[in-house]
Amino acid sequence: MSLEDKLVTLKFEVYKNGVLVPDTANRLIPAEFKIGKFVNDTLKGFRYLAYVGTNFDLVDGTKAKNLFFATNVFLPPLKKKSMGMYLSLYGNRTMSRIDSLNFQERLTSRRDDTSYYSFVRQGSVKMTTVSDNLGAYVNGLIKLGGASNPSNLIQLYLSPSMEFVWRRIEQTGEISRTFNKDTLVVRGPSDQLPRDQVTKLQTNQFAFNIGFAGITLIHESKDICMRLFMTTGYSSLYYPGTAKKVNSDGTTDSFDLLGDPYEKKWDMFFSGKLWITEAVTGITLQAEVTNNLRQSRPYYGVTLSKAFNFQNIGKIFQPIIARP
Repeated sequence: MSLEDKLVTLKFEVYKNGVLVPDTANRLIPAEFKIGKFVNDTLKGFRYLAYVGTNFDLVDGTKAKNLFFATNVFLPPLKKKSMGMYLSLYGNRTMSRIDSLNFQERLTSRRDDTSYYSFVRQGSVKMTTVSDNLGAYVNGLIKLGGASNPSNLIQLYLSPSMEFVWRRIEQTGEISRTFNKDTLVVRGPSDQLPRDQVTKLQTNQFAFNIGFAGITLIHESKDICMRLFMTTGYSSLYYPGTAKKVNSDGTTDSFDLLGDPYEKKWDMFFSGKLWITEAVTGITLQAEVTNNLRQSRPYYGVTLSKAFNFQNIGKIFQPIIARP
C-alpha cells in the first residue's frame, strides 16, 4: 500500500440543547488536515513475471527434461490511456491427438540360403505427435468501457495479437497387435530388412499468427492471478522441405520431404491460453490449446512452474504478493 496526500477542510455546526446555534451554521474551520488515501499498488507484483518448470506432455507424463520457461510482461491501460500491452516469450511442449491406424503390408524374411518366407502382416499403428515450441506473443489490451474497470472482479479487454512460433514436431509410430497370414516359401535370396517396431520422424514448422478477434479476461487479488487469452485470426505456415528419421540406434537420416526448400500455407487459427498463479508461492498452472481450420491438427499443453518477479531477481524465493 502507498499513501496519497489529500487536503481536507472540515465544516462544523454547533448545537446547544439540541438546537442549532445560528452563528455556527455552515461555518468552516480555518484549518486543513492532511489525510492518507490507500492506493492498492501491491498487485503490481504480477506485472513482470518469469517462470521455470516442467510440462505435462500428456503422453509420457511429467519429465524433468521437458523444460518449460516463460517471461511475461503485463502492462494494463493507464487511467488516461485506453490501451495496454501483454508480452510473452516462452518455450514449452505441446501434444496433438493420438491417432490409431490399421495397416496391411507384404513382407519377406530369410528362411535359409536358398529361400525366404513371403507373408502378409496386418496390425495397427499408434501415432503420437508432440511439438517443442519456441514462441513470442504480443497482445493489445483495449478498454471496453466499464467492463475494463480495475475495481471489477474480472476485467475484460479487446485484444488484437501477433505471435510467432517455431515448432519442432516429432511423430512417433508404434506398431502393435500384428499377425501374419498367407505365408509362402519362395526360392531365392531376400535382402529386405525387418521394419522397426517404433519409427520417429522429425519436422519443423514456422507459424506467424495475426489475431484480429480476441478478448482477454483478467482477475487479480492478493491471493491469486488469473489471465485468459482467447483469439482467432489469420495464420501463415512455413514448412522446411527436409525431415529427419530417427533410427533405433539413435542415429538420424535426413531426406527430402517436399521437393522444394519451403512450403507455405495459409489458414485460420484459434488459440486459448490460461495462466493461474498463486500469489505467495508463485506456483503457476498454465494451459493452452491451438488449432487450424483447414490443416486441422490441435495442439494441447499443460505446464506446472514457479513464478518470480524478475524485477527482484535477487529475491526469487520471496512471495510475489506479501501477506500484510
